[in-house]
Amino acid sequence: MTVFLTADHHFGHPGIIRNAGRPFACIDEMDEVLIANWNARIRPDSVVYYLGDFAHKCPPERLQRIWRRLARPKAIHLVLGNHDDAATLALSWTSIERGILRMSANNRRFSLFHYGLRTWPGIRSGAIHAFGHSHNRMPGFRNTLDVGVDAWNFAPAAVEEVIQRAESLPAFDLGEPEDEGGNDAPETAEGSRP
Repeated sequence: MTVFLTADHHFGHPGIIRNAGRPFACIDEMDEVLIANWNARIRPDSVVYYLGDFAHKCPPERLQRIWRRLARPKAIHLVLGNHDDAATLALSWTSIERGILRMSANNRRFSLFHYGLRTWPGIRSGAIHAFGHSHNRMPGFRNTLDVGVDAWNFAPAAVEEVIQRAESLPAFDLGEPEDEGGNDAPETAEGSRP
């Protein structure tokens, strides 16, 4: 079984070609490439975590046709994005999450959300935060990265690839002061210790 993470296909959305700088002449070409790339990776034993914005401004009939053409994984979980409308919600998702979805794969913990966060559940214990929404415009850092199709050659990313990329990125500065030893008591509003 292979676990995949992906987001931001924006099926049926003509404006995304210009807005995200996608290299397609028209929406039909884009949708065909996205379908072919999905089908080249997803197998019946795959599990997909979809981090939002499956489609946008896509007529429901067209969206249903696209959905039927996609290779069927064992499970496909949706984490809602800002463009996931009633037509997207009506598709046969295994589950739909409205907030952060926590899961584990390949001995790593993940916090999945449509939006990139500066802090996330498990940040201090090495959990990877995967997100979409930014269309490869927000730089990743160690253990936090965009898994949308714009960042992964218009295809779903296998969790092994996500882990490898997440571990290769520069460290994310949590902005913590260095431990100077001494008193661990909290400071008061005036800056003195009680």
